[in-house]
Amino acid sequence: MKYNIFFSLNSSYFPYGKMFVRSLYEVLDLSKVGKVVVADTGLTQDQKNFLLSFDRVDLLKTNLKADFNDGGTWGKGWQSVVTSKAKNLYKALVKYNTTTVMVDADCIFTRDIAGIISEEDIQLCYRGDEKPDNPYLGSYVVFNPTENSYKFLEIWINLIDSNSSSR
Repeated sequence: MKYNIFFSLNSSYFPYGKMFVRSLYEVLDLSKVGKVVVADTGLTQDQKNFLLSFDRVDLLKTNLKADFNDGGTWGKGWQSVVTSKAKNLYKALVKYNTTTVMVDADCIFTRDIAGIISEEDIQLCYRGDEKPDNPYLGSYVVFNPTENSYKFLEIWINLIDSNSSSR
């Protein structure tokens, strides 16, 4: 099964993003990867050029220019990026109509992930009591382009929007 990789990235997280992208291209079986979709949430032109130097990369425009200088990791910039992920993932899923794996950009790949991607509508990363041997400690979620996935994302987006407006 071919799948896309999706992640959000801005200038503040770019050093992590470079490690993430390098591990992606060094470790994953690229014959199974369609697109590497990067939600641009505040990259410089040089950073965009670096990402576009890799095959399969597509920059998804978000109109969000956030950094983490205002409050650090839990500040306003960070929160705006985190709360935009579901919307941008939804855009990517609609645009490509392909199984999409959303991974946090501060992770790295240590093994190929194709074998753990299921054909279920939605798949979450879990490492705990039931699968203590799961070697994937990172944060990822997989969405297949199905009606249930789109409905779930729409509900998720609405919940984020309703919580954001109450702050």
